[in-house]
Amino acid sequence: MTLLTDSLRNSQISRYLAAPECGPRLLFFSGGSAISGLSRQLKAYSHNTIHLLTTFDSGGSSAALRDAFAMPAVGDLRNRLLALANESSAGYAGACALFGLRLARTNEANNLFATVLDIAAGNHPLVSALTPDMRSVIGTQLDTLLQKLPASFDLEGASVGNLILAGSFLKHSESLDAALSVCSSLLDVQGTIQAVVDDHGHLGAELDDGRVLIGQHLLTGKESSPLTAPIRRAFLSKTVSHFEPGAFPVSSKSCALIQSADLICYPPGSFYSSVIANLLSSGVSTAISENPCPKVFIPNLGSDPEQIGMDFSRLIQTLCQYLQDEGEQRHPLSSVLNYLLVDTAHGRYPFDIDYPLLASLGVRVLDLPLVTEASAPYYDDHLLSCALLSLT
Repeated sequence: MTLLTDSLRNSQISRYLAAPECGPRLLFFSGGSAISGLSRQLKAYSHNTIHLLTTFDSGGSSAALRDAFAMPAVGDLRNRLLALANESSAGYAGACALFGLRLARTNEANNLFATVLDIAAGNHPLVSALTPDMRSVIGTQLDTLLQKLPASFDLEGASVGNLILAGSFLKHSESLDAALSVCSSLLDVQGTIQAVVDDHGHLGAELDDGRVLIGQHLLTGKESSPLTAPIRRAFLSKTVSHFEPGAFPVSSKSCALIQSADLICYPPGSFYSSVIANLLSSGVSTAISENPCPKVFIPNLGSDPEQIGMDFSRLIQTLCQYLQDEGEQRHPLSSVLNYLLVDTAHGRYPFDIDYPLLASLGVRVLDLPLVTEASAPYYDDHLLSCALLSLT
């Protein structure tokens, strides 16, 4: 696989733009909101992108639902559903507004509960504008949630999209696949969104100073103080209060999606909680290695609290370790990583790229214009989309 010439690349991208329903299956291992803009941009070229996300978040609105129902985190899934939703249709745009709504931050719990009741009954302004079928489906999911919601549950600042996903999860016998299917239809999602595992584990890490932290919210530097020591090892635990090992096999659906991809991307985002967390489930690396498509790593621009103490060498070697090692099996690096996509002329990276190391590993560097004056200090979503599409 080689990068196309400008003329061939432009011709190929023009074909995708003319018929996005026939676009390539670009697969992303991610979480959070780091590639929401890229996901929105790619809808113009392909309605077949695949997004495998983690469900290990232990903070925010997702954490409250996890505590109440022992369920996977749905916040990142809701965020990606919105990024891939059909925003060109007025009907679906109304559903997007509802999924993006957050309840007020107030101490008046009865008023918050009443707001959710109004949404479920179809009396809220955002719901009354939807089609009868949409109102019925949303009402059914929220009715299920309200019937099972603990009396002590705090709705302050809750995401309505998360509540709808949780209600759908509970209504469909705790099937996250079914919940995603329902919500994808409500939003006319132009792509595939899937949790990498069916289980509801928690992300943990052992630090270089010997400390062990369990809970994604302790690692990201957003809801807790930033890490003061590098992460030595990441792992999954069945509980957040203490380490409890468990089997976290990749779901059969996720495995099939990995093996069907035309390109696999390890994109920008929180290094451990978004990218590495997806690779911790048994079977993921094997599925990646069995697909001969190109595999691309796009490093973060600027600083990532989870990459504290990591130079470029440690970053690449860490990624390779989780991609190659699976139990006693070790996959050839060429089967799991082929390209590093960067823009050294315009991007500000927190490290110097070690070209001899990459050459020794057989990883090719694609140094392309990916950052514009308008997008800096971040990647330009259009340029990044075109670069990835040109590799398919």
